[in-house]
Amino acid sequence: MKSVFVLVCLAFCSTDAQLKWSAITSAGDSWPSERAGASFGYDPWSDTLILFGGGSDSTWVFDLSNSAWSEVMDSEYTPPSRSYAYHGLIRFGGEFGTSLFVVSHGIGSTEEYEDT
Repeated sequence: MKSVFVLVCLAFCSTDAQLKWSAITSAGDSWPSERAGASFGYDPWSDTLILFGGGSDSTWVFDLSNSAWSEVMDSEYTPPSRSYAYHGLIRFGGEFGTSLFVVSHGIGSTEEYEDT
């Protein structure tokens, strides 16, 4: 069983909010490999954590509602592995729209990326 440690913002993330580290343990039997410098984000609309890069070209999602990791498979395109990339989450279409986890730049195993 593996754990993810996340910084949890208490009191609705107000300016005087308290932050604390919390361990989230995976209930499933699959999880991402260890990595360094990965892009990691939270999607509040799906209540998931998103992990990409850090020495691997795989993308993983941790579902906070059932405490399970799942690998995101895309048969058409997988961006090259990179570490220390810029990243962010963009939401289009409001509550029932689409969330995009955007990764840009970063350092690959043999080159630096300057893409978006």
